[in-house]
Amino acid sequence: VLGCIFGVPGDVCTLAAALSVKSPFAVTAAGKGSGKGAQEQRKMELAGDLESDQLVLVKLFEHWERLGKRTPAARGWCREN
Repeated sequence: VLGCIFGVPGDVCTLAAALSVKSPFAVTAAGKGSGKGAQEQRKMELAGDLESDQLVLVKLFEHWERLGKRTPAARGWCREN
């Protein structure tokens, strides 16, 4: 409801979906390093100037969506990140 009031219903739905599954950073960290340190480092790299984990999740989804979801470019980006 608040997402509609503030004019961001899509972002709120994206965030709700992202929070309903295991963190993508935990999955990524397993392939890019070990432990919580690698997970936090990767999250900071992807976050850029964002200071909210939730906004990072929305940003990641939007980037994946711009790549074309089921395209080879999107699959490659997911593997890299």
